[in-house]
Amino acid sequence: MFDIISIGSATTDCFVKAKPEGFIKRQNHIDVCYAVGQKVLIESMEHQTGGGGTNTAVAFARLGLKTGYAGIVGNDAHSKEILEELKHEGITFLGKQKNGQTGYSIILTGLKNDRTILAYKGINDSMKPADLQIKDAKWYYISSFIGDSFVSAQKILRKIKKPWTFNPSMYLAKKGINNLKEFVQGCGLLIMNKEEAMAALGKTESMKQMAQELGKKTCRTIITDGKNGALGYDGKFYKVFPRRINVIETTGAGDAFAAGCTAAILMGMKFSQALKLGQAEAESVLCAIGAKNNLLRKNRAIEEMKNITVREL
Repeated sequence: MFDIISIGSATTDCFVKAKPEGFIKRQNHIDVCYAVGQKVLIESMEHQTGGGGTNTAVAFARLGLKTGYAGIVGNDAHSKEILEELKHEGITFLGKQKNGQTGYSIILTGLKNDRTILAYKGINDSMKPADLQIKDAKWYYISSFIGDSFVSAQKILRKIKKPWTFNPSMYLAKKGINNLKEFVQGCGLLIMNKEEAMAALGKTESMKQMAQELGKKTCRTIITDGKNGALGYDGKFYKVFPRRINVIETTGAGDAFAAGCTAAILMGMKFSQALKLGQAEAESVLCAIGAKNNLLRKNRAIEEMKNITVREL
């Protein structure tokens, strides 16, 4: 039996840094602009693997959990890199390699460690239940799916008897909480960021109000809010206080947080401790380029948890 199976996407991430032509100041951010019709020189470029499914699978494996990854990859050169990485990390591939292109993201780094992601979902959107070998596991992790893969994920979920974590993206949050009830109702852990929670509920409320409302449908709910930390709710409220760190790049921090929290619960830790492990993982990933480079090994993760502050409100 697996400790956990992560069901989600696999991609190749290309991080691109280029000098912009100008900037436009908005109310809450600054847009980076590139000239139309001109060749823009790239200052640096780096390829790594990504995708919510493989990011979390690697996080689980490095924390010592027997991990399976269920997803699909294409028959292109990028799929070879992804499959080799899964093997290197000791993760069992429970999916299929199919004709088509593996998912690909171009990540344009901007100002103050922000970025814009151009996401090509590729074959990730055409997953069928028959493509996956869903084995018995103590816990399951389900990330965002759209297209045919969303329907397939619904069918797979109906066969899962053990607890699961659900971490939707904005794509799914916009469907509204009622359209996600199969994924949310009774799940072991629901994780959304603040903007996703507002979209899912269709209204703007305080973090506490949203967590409490979502918490009526789940065992545990977490709403993250970037540099402002996170709020957990399991009948009681817990506030996560982030440390001051040198943020290099933000891709994958949300996956790392969700994986850390899930792994801690699976390992029998208290909810407050789970929030600490999630924050430790996220902060580590924020200190490097890429979603997987700085994911923590178990001993290091336990040490880092000691430096994270979580308070019951």
